[in-house]
Amino acid sequence: MSGDIALLLGSSSIRKWKNSTGFDVVVNCGISRLTTNELTEYFDHLPNISPKYILVWIGMNDVLYSRNQPKQIIENITQFTDLLCKKYPKSRMIVLSILKSPKLYDLQKDKTVDYINRKLKENYMATKNKSVSFQNINRYLRDDKYYGVDRFHLNSLGYAILNEYLDI
Repeated sequence: MSGDIALLLGSSSIRKWKNSTGFDVVVNCGISRLTTNELTEYFDHLPNISPKYILVWIGMNDVLYSRNQPKQIIENITQFTDLLCKKYPKSRMIVLSILKSPKLYDLQKDKTVDYINRKLKENYMATKNKSVSFQNINRYLRDDKYYGVDRFHLNSLGYAILNEYLDI
């Protein structure tokens, strides 16, 4: 992938992602505790670059901390990716599923995550913009051994699995 630039957008799960997928240049714009309510302001501060790939991973903080209803989370993510398509029209965008981390299971929020991910997948499959795809990464990251002590974020093994199975 010589000369390829990847733009990583989202919350702390993106921010903590090191050596992501072997790109030549990774511009990581992850912000801890970012929720989908803040995406418009976040968008205004994105770099003016020409990434080949954009990875969007957001929504876990909404499920854990926010009062947003699932439909609002879906709408916020969809509006954000629409803006990204206009700002970066030549980029391939991958929207990653919200992780069903052990902490979200503990709080009985796994059904909410399933609903949001299912609706996001439906939205991106129905879109005419084929440069945007949705990838459900939960099937690879089901085991507690992939998560840190907070049971919310991936550990280095979890990120290694993510790098291995990410479909780019």
